[in-house]
Amino acid sequence: MLKSWFLRLARERAAIEYATCVMRRSGAVFCFMLAAMFGHVLAAPYDDLDKSAAVVRNLSPDGAEMAYWMIRPRSEAASAEKWPVLVFLHGSGERGDDLRLVLNHGPFGAAAADPSFPFFVIAPQLPEGAHWRPETVIAIIEDAIAKAPVDRRRIYLTGLSLGGHGTWDTAAAYPDYFAAIAPISGYGDPAEACRFKELPVWSFHGVEDDIVLAADNQSMVDAVRDCGGAPGMTLYPDTGHDAWTRTYDDPQLYRWLLSHQRSAP
Repeated sequence: MLKSWFLRLARERAAIEYATCVMRRSGAVFCFMLAAMFGHVLAAPYDDLDKSAAVVRNLSPDGAEMAYWMIRPRSEAASAEKWPVLVFLHGSGERGDDLRLVLNHGPFGAAAADPSFPFFVIAPQLPEGAHWRPETVIAIIEDAIAKAPVDRRRIYLTGLSLGGHGTWDTAAAYPDYFAAIAPISGYGDPAEACRFKELPVWSFHGVEDDIVLAADNQSMVDAVRDCGGAPGMTLYPDTGHDAWTRTYDDPQLYRWLLSHQRSAP
């Protein structure tokens, strides 16, 4: 028992050190040794999540390095089925080069609490000061699922605050890529609203939010409806900017996502 605890702790630390050393362009020998020892498949600092990976690729258009977590369903190894994918975009406070920050908020608690949580979860991290670029988000997803047993008809996108805005932006640029989206405490561009006509959307916001106004999110939802779409909108009357904790804790969100799939991969 004690040995397995130390091994898990060592693997967790190695995941962070590997991502950090590449992001900071540290000594190549050190990074190579970590990659060779752990094969880029490393445990996340979240004890109840069975499998995860920290992988760094040169994906963004400006050449910056980016890292992401990939959480696998715990029953995936014993099954031959193809699994849905949930992509999570963090907020501005989780930017940087420490991947542990990405796990501060999001669907990770739900994944840890439910052994049957059925999604591959992909959670990239932005460098300090950066914003979500749709083409970068898609490139990271493609990199993550290239060799994974996933169902491309069931790729879902969600994000909070800056990531909520990134969710709207990415889906506007690639409306046929996702089966459904769930932006939280973010806003979209009403000029792009008609691109969401056929895409299932469920948006969430706190009425008391004084950082990103609920009215801005509501304007986007109303614009989609004016285009003939049918987005859902949940407003929490007693909530400020943090509309994500209660949203990601609610199993109804995940049931709703799984109720949608694209007709063709």
